[in-house]
Amino acid sequence: MTSTAFTPFVFPLQDGFTVLHTASEQGSAETVELLLKHGGDGDKPATFGDLANVTPVHLGVMNRHHEVVRVLARQGCDLNLAKEFKGKGGFTPLYIAVKNNDVEMIKLLVKFGCDVDRAREDGWTCLHAAAEQGNTEVVQTLLESNCNVNANASFDENRRVVPLHQASQEGHTEVNWL
Repeated sequence: MTSTAFTPFVFPLQDGFTVLHTASEQGSAETVELLLKHGGDGDKPATFGDLANVTPVHLGVMNRHHEVVRVLARQGCDLNLAKEFKGKGGFTPLYIAVKNNDVEMIKLLVKFGCDVDRAREDGWTCLHAAAEQGNTEVVQTLLESNCNVNANASFDENRRVVPLHQASQEGHTEVNWL
């Protein structure tokens, strides 16, 4: 008697979502690990609504599922893939963790080797986002990870901004002293 294994992650939905995406989104680290061991693709992009190129790592980070992201990182999933939002790209898992003010996730991603200086298409880095939000703990965590404090972002051809400018513009003087 021969048995054919059913592998649902091989058959994504029309938008590219697989069972692995769903398990990551829901926070089931055990299921994520099982699916990866049986051929699930942790770097497979999917689309929903205004979001494109969303991977299981993005979903784990977006939903603050630290153990899911740890499992995906241990299995070698790319922590630097960027998703798109409304046609604009560059939103890495680290960028999402910064926007969520999730210091534990930031440290986890850095530990597993994500690029702390990976920028969006406009040059905006994670440090720009953290400085804009004024979260000194997030800024300090990024600084300790040796991010580029002089990274230039461009809003138009005439205006370039470094993270310190952004903190000052938003009135976050506590960030300026770090």
